[in-house]
Amino acid sequence: VACAGRVHGIVPESWRRSTRMVAIAVGLFAALASPALGAGPLRQLSETLLEPARPRELSAPSKPLATSADGSIAAVGDANFRDESRLDLSGAVHILERSGDTWTRRQILHAPDAHFGQRFGNAVAMSADGSELLIGARLDDDPGFATGAAYIFEREAGAYVFRQKLQAPDRAPDALFGANVALAADGSLAVISATGAMVDGMATGKAYVFERGPTRWDHSSDLVGSSLEPERRFG
Repeated sequence: VACAGRVHGIVPESWRRSTRMVAIAVGLFAALASPALGAGPLRQLSETLLEPARPRELSAPSKPLATSADGSIAAVGDANFRDESRLDLSGAVHILERSGDTWTRRQILHAPDAHFGQRFGNAVAMSADGSELLIGARLDDDPGFATGAAYIFEREAGAYVFRQKLQAPDRAPDALFGANVALAADGSLAVISATGAMVDGMATGKAYVFERGPTRWDHSSDLVGSSLEPERRFG
C-alpha cells in the first residue's frame, strides 16, 4: 500500500507522536490493495468473485478491497449489489478466505438497515488480524439524503457479525459520510471521511476520528484541510 496524500487538520498532540496514525493516514488516502496477496492468489480471487453469481457487478477493477495483514482474509465492496429478494441496489461486501492459492467465498454482508441506493460497500477497511471490519455507505439516508454512515463488523467464530452503526455527530444531509474509511492496524481507531461535509459554510469535506471503547465506538475528533476551498472534497 502506498500513501497518496497527506493528512492535515486538527490532531491532538499525543496523536502526532503515535505510530497508529501512520496506518490511518495510509489507509485513508491509499488504494486498497495488499502485496500479501501475490499475483496468483489475486487472479484466483478475481475468478472466485465471478462465480457463481453477479459477474457484471463484480468484474469491475475498481471494487474496494481490504485484506488482513497475512492476506488470508479479503473483503470486497460491491456498492451496486442488487438483493434479488428486494431489488433494492443497497450494496454488499463479499468475504473470502484464502487457503494456499485458493479463495473461497464465506459470507455476503449487508447493512442491517439496508435501503435502496445506500451504497453499502463503497469503501472497506480491515484491521491487521481481520477481527475488525469497517464498511462505508455514503448514501445512507438516516436522517437525511446522503447523510452517510459506516458500519462496524467483528469477526467471531470465523464469521463477521454487525456491531455498531457510526454516523457524523451532526448527521448533515449531503455530507457523504463513509465515502472513504480506514482502520488502525490494531483495530482501535477509525477514520471516516465525509467529502461533502460543510466547514465554515463551504462544502470542503472533513474526516471524523472514532475510538473503540470497551463496549462501543465513540467520536473523538475531526480532521479538516489546511486550507478551506469550496468543493475541495477533503477526505
